[in-house]
Amino acid sequence: MTIAQARAFARTLMEGDPKEGSVIANTARQVLGSVIPGSKD
Repeated sequence: MTIAQARAFARTLMEGDPKEGSVIANTARQVLGSVIPGSKD
């Protein structure tokens, strides 16, 4: 997933149901975990 795709995904979720905040947080953790070297998932 590219940064642009992640931004578009987050923007889409944020415009939807407020309960989807946990989805955004979990997705952000996964994206950051794949980008940051040495992080453990």
